[in-house]
Amino acid sequence: MSKGMNVDGYDCSGLVIASICDVLGIDPQQWPKAFRHVRQFSELAMFADPEPGDLRLFFKKPGLEGKSERVHMGIFVDDYNTIHSSGSTLMVLEGEVAPGFDEARTIPLDFVIGTLIQDNPIPEFDPAII
Repeated sequence: MSKGMNVDGYDCSGLVIASICDVLGIDPQQWPKAFRHVRQFSELAMFADPEPGDLRLFFKKPGLEGKSERVHMGIFVDDYNTIHSSGSTLMVLEGEVAPGFDEARTIPLDFVIGTLIQDNPIPEFDPAII
């Protein structure tokens, strides 16, 4: 299976891609390159007025110990809840994301889908359906 998904569950990016594929009615295995590109959204500014279903990104800035910035992602529900999955447990959860992240940004789902399809064409998929 692709990075982000395996027989035991999903990491955070795997959950996002599997959810998008479910909305589009495609098999996530048809779209393996999307996993490498989903983190590109971490460079975007936060959009105003998030709606349920939008992509939510969480950031932990590098600390003094020299670790790189961490990014976690999930699906926005409301200001207090996100559907997300932990890479360590592979469990899907809904609720507040664990403390330790310095910033959160929300990107509209239609923008995410459009960008992923443009950068990673899906075989035998008609983008006019979105």
